[in-house]
Amino acid sequence: MLATVKFPMNGKGKDIVATLTDGSTTKVYPQTEAAAQELRGLSRGQQIELGRDESGEWQFIRVASRDDVLGQYIQQMGNLYSRAYQQAIASLPKDCDSETIRCCASSIFISIQRHFNL
Repeated sequence: MLATVKFPMNGKGKDIVATLTDGSTTKVYPQTEAAAQELRGLSRGQQIELGRDESGEWQFIRVASRDDVLGQYIQQMGNLYSRAYQQAIASLPKDCDSETIRCCASSIFISIQRHFNL
């Protein structure tokens, strides 16, 4: 799962606080010295990839690549447009043609992006 570094812990502490894609935050503790070195080099806002260990705790896997971040953004925007399209279908009369539905969905999608600064 991709996450965003919220607070890198500098100095003696090796842990970081990250915001997950669902909006929740978690502390991430390195399991190895190599992971601790990588965590020390992270900065606020940087994208990282996390995974769960055997005990269910989030663990640092790697710094997220540009392709990972782009793929996640595309998926989120696709899901957002799909919701806008479904809302347009539900809001418009049943006899509307597909072009009208598409235009309404696009307007909803653009409005949501602007309103929430996406």
